[in-house]
Amino acid sequence: KCHSINECGIHDIFTRGSCQFQPPCEASGNCFSLDVADPVAFRFDFLNFKGFSKEKVGKLGSLRGMLKQKHFRVRVNYRFSVGCGFFTYFYVALTQLQFALKHDLIGDKAPIIYMPESHHYHSCVNHTTSTAFSQDDFWHRYFEQPGPLANPDSISEEDVWELSQDSILTSHYDRGSVHAYP
Repeated sequence: KCHSINECGIHDIFTRGSCQFQPPCEASGNCFSLDVADPVAFRFDFLNFKGFSKEKVGKLGSLRGMLKQKHFRVRVNYRFSVGCGFFTYFYVALTQLQFALKHDLIGDKAPIIYMPESHHYHSCVNHTTSTAFSQDDFWHRYFEQPGPLANPDSISEEDVWELSQDSILTSHYDRGSVHAYP
């Protein structure tokens, strides 16, 4: 259950007694959160939004081995989901997967797309069961997982890594990210 907006976003802070799901790694500290966001990317100067930090991306070599031994969990960004169109969530997933594949951060363990948070296309209260990884989350209602994964409920938090919330938002503005359908 969430305790703050950083754990569950603005929509779900009001439903925290009814919805149960995993907070982002950076909020829980129970899994690894990868920060590749540009440190000055979010000064809300719409002319200066920046993509991934070249310095931080350049240091991925030291983390690659550890990350490849875990499941990459794709999430939505809480600060960005209000007002997004339906396929923005698809782009958010594609962009994160593209980043992880481009930098060889996915090993033998399949990535997981996990989007249980409430927004205008999904209600955590109405659509999610009591388990933390529900097959009723937004992604599972409309799309399939990108690889074989029998039971996401069986994966421990220690066996997961995610992009930080700032990195997910950064991915939207990175010039190398997915911005159109192929």
